[in-house]
Amino acid sequence: MEQARRRGSGRARHVYLVTDGALWLWKLAEDRFAAAIKTLDFHHATSGPSVTPCRARAVPKQSHRWKNFLHREAHYFETHREHLRYQSMERAGAPIGSGAVESLGAQLPRRFRCSGQFRIRPGLSPLLARAFLFKNKDDAVLWN
Repeated sequence: MEQARRRGSGRARHVYLVTDGALWLWKLAEDRFAAAIKTLDFHHATSGPSVTPCRARAVPKQSHRWKNFLHREAHYFETHREHLRYQSMERAGAPIGSGAVESLGAQLPRRFRCSGQFRIRPGLSPLLARAFLFKNKDDAVLWN
């Protein structure tokens, strides 16, 4: 929250938030970013919470399981009805996916755990903080 304020979220005309379908994330988003325009990550929406081609083919063979499957999927999209406005988000130039952030989350551990490098939590946390300041071009904070 502090980082968002420091980066100007209070002065922004629009604040966009993209996340997956986890209920705890949406509760956190409502608590911390109530005024943000919230979007369900497009990849999560198109793959759904449990939709896979193999499961979809296997489930119709058992009608009670098929009904439960459809009910769960319908409930998922009903819950996120307000978070599925992808065309209007795209027209506004807003993000519809969280892939860039997830990719960075995957890259950082590899960069800080190169061959011969061993870091423990007390040393890694300040290093990560400085890496983010550098990536965000927060020079005034980085060098003070």
